[in-house]
Amino acid sequence: MTSTERTADPPSQDTTAASFLTEAGGHGSLTENHLSFLLHKPASGPLSRIDAEFKWENLIQQADWPAFQQAFTHCMTSGDALDVTCNLVDIAPTPIRISIIGKLMHDASGKPSWIEGIMTPARDLHACSGCREAVVEAEKKAKEFSRNILAVLSHDMRSPLIGVMGMIQLLRKSGLTPQQQEYATRASDACEIVLELAKNLLDFAKIESGKDSLRLQALNLSAIAQSMAELHSEQARRSAITLSVRTSRGFPKAVLCDEVKFRQVLGNLLSNAIKFTASGSVKLHLTHVRKPDGGITAIIDVADTGIGFDPADARFMFDQFSQMCQEGHLRRKGAGLGLTIVKGVVDLFGGSICVDSTKGKGSSFIVSLPLDIPR
Repeated sequence: MTSTERTADPPSQDTTAASFLTEAGGHGSLTENHLSFLLHKPASGPLSRIDAEFKWENLIQQADWPAFQQAFTHCMTSGDALDVTCNLVDIAPTPIRISIIGKLMHDASGKPSWIEGIMTPARDLHACSGCREAVVEAEKKAKEFSRNILAVLSHDMRSPLIGVMGMIQLLRKSGLTPQQQEYATRASDACEIVLELAKNLLDFAKIESGKDSLRLQALNLSAIAQSMAELHSEQARRSAITLSVRTSRGFPKAVLCDEVKFRQVLGNLLSNAIKFTASGSVKLHLTHVRKPDGGITAIIDVADTGIGFDPADARFMFDQFSQMCQEGHLRRKGAGLGLTIVKGVVDLFGGSICVDSTKGKGSSFIVSLPLDIPR
């Protein structure tokens, strides 16, 4: 039965609803490990006394806990709407009964991530004519909350990591034994992986915020492509992979482009290609097509001879935190954000990205960016 179908006592004139967000991943049922957060709470009334971060088991009366836990678990596992009424512990002078409605949120890979919803004193439920609007607003705030967490975590991770990497570099110059040098190298490599993860999380948060923008300037894309290949040459050398760059004849010496964003696209595509290629080559080809308005469509083709994938899986390639895991291959390092960032940047340009792959033979990622020529 939906919230609008239930009867309740006459409405109160005060707004008493509180919106919440509860973790839904990692467990088969609601447990003490699931954290919950208030996205909004009323300025007064019994629900205003709930902490910003709480656990349901500390809020629901013991007699109602089994039914409450069952309702939450059913929502987590089935995806059905959450709709339950129960009594709270003594947070008010008189007992208070609340109605809770919510829905299950999934991440881009389809895994349960959060349950978002609202709780309202049962006597005021009918007065909450904007319950659906409140859930929509809760979803908006939940997404903003997630973006803020990503941005803060990535920013706060980078500074100490850079300090640790600096100390490791000094340590490597202090006359270590060969074995100690190996340990220091491994520690440095691990820091670089986490630093790259922090950078990707920050880039992802910017894209998800919808506030990212292009800073266009006259650039030589061929020179930038060459410099990006040089930056990845050591990564390719360690994997015994041939890395090459080719720019088609007649490619403009200068186009209006965002250098940081262009480097993000090339960096993620090259890094992924090398990461998933055990032997052979990675080739970066830069070409273009003239447009009637005098601009160009820059075409970036990054092709590798790596593990490839089944074309049926292509629809998952650009999902958040998604990585291809194929038989015989270990899950590669990273959070699975690289291609999501590439797709976000390409969309910002108003361009497109497509992929062609054959399992066991390699992949080719082709990006098209509409760009203008400086006047």
